[in-house]
Amino acid sequence: MTYSILFDSVNVNTQDTNATITVGENVQSGWNAHSKNNFGNGMLFGWNYTIHSRNYVMDPDTTDTIISDNEFDATNQGQVG
Repeated sequence: MTYSILFDSVNVNTQDTNATITVGENVQSGWNAHSKNNFGNGMLFGWNYTIHSRNYVMDPDTTDTIISDNEFDATNQGQVG
């Protein structure tokens, strides 16, 4: 049984790392996401109020996030218009 889903519009407020918005028939292969974060005060969401805030991050790494991503992801995809 085939179903049809119709959208009038797609609204996006924020996209994060390794995220996608796709419509229609698609193939997505070989996705990778690499990152490093240092938060001195964590992450604040919503309504926040801080006074005289001091944040220290001790990060003794010589080199951050060494990435050797030599993989080959073969894919069989094409676009039909």
